[in-house]
Amino acid sequence: MTCKIVCTHMRNSPAFIWYQNGKSLQNTNQELQFTASSGDTGRYSCAVGGYENLLSNEVTLSVECTKIQVKPDTVTEGQVVTLTCITTCTHLSNSQTFTWYKNGESLSITNQDLQLTARRGDSGRYSCAVQDGHNHLLSSAVTLSVNYPPKSTTVSVSPSGVIKEGSSVTLTCSSDANPPVQRYTWFKKTGAGSSERGTGESYTFTNISSEDSGQYYCEAQNQHGALNSPAVTVDVQYGPKNTSVSVNPSGEVKEGSSVTLTCSSDANPPVQSYTWFKKNESGVWQTGSGQSLNFSNFRSWNSGLYYCETQNTHGTHNATTKLIMKDSHLFRNHVLVICAAGGITVFVALAFIAATVCVCKRRRNPANKTELTKVDKERSCSAPHNDTYTALNLKTVSPDYDTLSSAHPDPQDDTYTGLNLAAASPDYDTLNVKVS
Repeated sequence: MTCKIVCTHMRNSPAFIWYQNGKSLQNTNQELQFTASSGDTGRYSCAVGGYENLLSNEVTLSVECTKIQVKPDTVTEGQVVTLTCITTCTHLSNSQTFTWYKNGESLSITNQDLQLTARRGDSGRYSCAVQDGHNHLLSSAVTLSVNYPPKSTTVSVSPSGVIKEGSSVTLTCSSDANPPVQRYTWFKKTGAGSSERGTGESYTFTNISSEDSGQYYCEAQNQHGALNSPAVTVDVQYGPKNTSVSVNPSGEVKEGSSVTLTCSSDANPPVQSYTWFKKNESGVWQTGSGQSLNFSNFRSWNSGLYYCETQNTHGTHNATTKLIMKDSHLFRNHVLVICAAGGITVFVALAFIAATVCVCKRRRNPANKTELTKVDKERSCSAPHNDTYTALNLKTVSPDYDTLSSAHPDPQDDTYTGLNLAAASPDYDTLNVKVS
């Protein structure tokens, strides 16, 4: 230590006075030199001889003769570690006691050695003090760092709450480890196994889709080990899609049968309402609600184009239209009946036309009217071998007319009695229509 003079009026080479804790020392030199020991700890000041009232400011000298030794140097969780309080102080008495401190708080240990089976909670700053009744010599603090593999690994999801398709979602992995985690790896569960999805403390979906739904977890690793987090569920919600209509039974529907239309759709949360519509050239009408639309007795007027609309909290979606129509075979049978009835009508009409032609011929030849015999009449209009209407054989046209029988198998049938041309006009007196 050196005592410096700032006063200009003092003589050259003055004598100096040194003080320790307020008591003067024997040294009169400007510099105070000694080999420090614990007894040298204290407050020091100086003055110039003859000017003792002009005392310098005090400085504190702390001589540390206590320190802590840690073995081993690197401590891993589960290892035994020993901290030893060592003192080099020479002025202490033999009745020494030790006090241990952790993070500034005293421990109950009074031995010179502090021995621990290291746990992660033992990490901290340790110091010790030596006491002999008069002195309390505190050591400098040393840091004990207990190394351990990752613990308490967890995954957090941001933002929290409902995840909607198309939004941005970030998963963050957290873990307690010493030294800190050196590698994070992300996995998605796939059935009985899992697949790696990425690395890094965070994993982000910039435009999340329904295919990203599933369970995710992270693995935290340092040089002492690794630990997986519990899996978190990423539930991506979306409006209805892939909406379709199925018909049971499939194919053409027989009139009078039972038919069920079922609406299917992919949605999360599930579809909350189903609405059925029927469409034709006139417009669209709502025909029902619920996942299924049932016809217990299908009629021809039920035929048409049907579709369903599905809805949940995120939107709606329509299925493509489905054509539902009755069996065409039934329609074909109706057509055959109509054709058969039409054939009979045509036959009667042609018979009437033939009769009319015969009468017209007779009226053109009045001179020969009296000469036309009964045989001639029959030959001209009703000869059994006359082939005028041979072509009117519906059975030869199509097998669909196989069941078409003669309209008058019974000669006594009076179906056409009303067709009495003679009564209608004297011009038909000689007309003899023969039905066989």
